[in-house]
Amino acid sequence: MQATMQVTNRAPGPRLFWVRGSGAPRCLGPGESAALDLLDRHDPFLAAWEAAGEVLIEEIPAGRDAPGHDAPGAGARGGPPDDPALDDAALRARLEARGIRPDRRWTRERLLAEARRGEEAAR
Repeated sequence: MQATMQVTNRAPGPRLFWVRGSGAPRCLGPGESAALDLLDRHDPFLAAWEAAGEVLIEEIPAGRDAPGHDAPGAGARGGPPDDPALDDAALRARLEARGIRPDRRWTRERLLAEARRGEEAAR
């Protein structure tokens, strides 16, 4: 059984991560962090990036909610999409949980608009 990992990109540029159940890699921009179910935790690229200090990968202990993610089944309990405590990574995660694949070029305004639209559709 694979564990979800908290991945933080500390590199000056974007990094791609292969995620279980996804047909395309997940892009994390500089400084971005996300809870990811990595396809291969022992990938040589991940090892090299970790050794160089470009990424930080930490296992999320069982029973602890992933930062930036709603608890399973939380739905709208995660707070309104325009909550200032939600960063762009959290908004992207919320959209992905609803089956919306946000483009990495989307601005915060676009992320908020799509999240609001998703909240309305879920009602």
